[in-house]
Amino acid sequence: MDRWRKDIKHGYQSISNIYDDFVCDGEKYRYNILTPLIQEIQQLGAKNDDNYSMLVEILKNTKEKLIVNGLEHSRVEQLKGVSTSGSKAIHSPLKVRSRGRPPTKRKQSKIEQIVKKSVAKARKEGPTGEVESIQLVASEDIVSKLGAMGFNYLHCQKAAINTANAGVEEAMTWLLSHMNDPTL
Repeated sequence: MDRWRKDIKHGYQSISNIYDDFVCDGEKYRYNILTPLIQEIQQLGAKNDDNYSMLVEILKNTKEKLIVNGLEHSRVEQLKGVSTSGSKAIHSPLKVRSRGRPPTKRKQSKIEQIVKKSVAKARKEGPTGEVESIQLVASEDIVSKLGAMGFNYLHCQKAAINTANAGVEEAMTWLLSHMNDPTL
């Protein structure tokens, strides 16, 4: 809404006081000249219905002409700005910390969650305090069912491990989505 925009000057901002210098701002000067003229026209138009209807029609036509003139003027300025802005480099905005709650941790895959939990568990259970290396083992049930469907045994193991032994359907979905992967 225009009333909330900070870049638009409103009529109440142009009211003059004894400290205003008319030479410094052309818009304030024009506003101060137009205000008494429009007030006189208001008084003349309010005297009878004929003057009122004529004045309303004139003001509506004038308003439309001023709006069209302002749009044409702004389009010309935009076109000038576009033609000269080609040489300017566009920089990315600086990253600024936003207000509110701090950002959460990134979303982890199931394998990362399992490995993290098992490493934490190994730390608690280890008598010497040393972290033992933990390897995920593929469920033989999942691997055998996928192998029966015609998939490669090693690929079935990778699928079972990458889906954290969630089930045959998840492993098969993972296999199908990574079928064209050369690292598989």
